[in-house]
Parts: sequence; structure tokens; C-alpha cells
Amino acid sequence: MGVGWPRRGRRPAAWALALLLPGACADGDGDCAEHIAAAEQFLDEPAHRACDSDADCKVVFTGCHTFPRGSCGQVALSVEAASSSSWRALSADLAECDADHCEHCDAQLVAQCIGGLCGGE
Repeated sequence: MGVGWPRRGRRPAAWALALLLPGACADGDGDCAEHIAAAEQFLDEPAHRACDSDADCKVVFTGCHTFPRGSCGQVALSVEAASSSSWRALSADLAECDADHCEHCDAQLVAQCIGGLCGGE
């Protein structure tokens, strides 16, 4: 069942609060600002983007957040970094912050190795 108006007998204040709490994170407030900063630091690390060919790169989803060198909530990482436990944890944090409160475009980023870095400079 999708989000809709509260049914009779439910507390409107509790319903409104349930809608507002995920939105607070989606806007980058509170703990989500820390998760976004941690993800950006990970994504900016050249070692996490090092490549020799396009096959060394993988496009990862970044939720509602489009980071530098990314597009439409996607960015290219090395295959090793994309499959690391560190990225899985950061990705889960971003997904929790998003709570599906954003729109995504239909662009499909292509993983490319440009100048030895996935996604280039």
C-alpha cells in the first residue's frame, strides 16, 4: 500500500511525523550529512578509481546524491572498490538516508577508464 492520507482512527500527528523523519535525512541533515561526506571522501580517493581499462571500472548507485564525476545518482569506481565492504556500508548508509524521497533521471552512466581513473578527473 502506498503513502496516502491516514485512515480514520490513526493519529494524524504520528502519520505526519513518519513522513517528515525520512525527509530530514534525504535533505542531508543530521547523520546523513556525515554519511554523504564519508561517501564523497571514499569516491574522491584516487586508489578507489584506479584502472587500466574500462573493464576495471564499475558504475555504482549513489542514491539521491550525485557526486563529482557522477551523473544522476551514479558514479564510476574501480571494480575492487565497488565490491569492497567499505563501499557496501557507505552505500547502505546512503540508501537509508534517501528512503526513496528523490527522483532519478534515466541516464545510464558508462563505466570508463580515462587517464588511469574510472570516470576520469
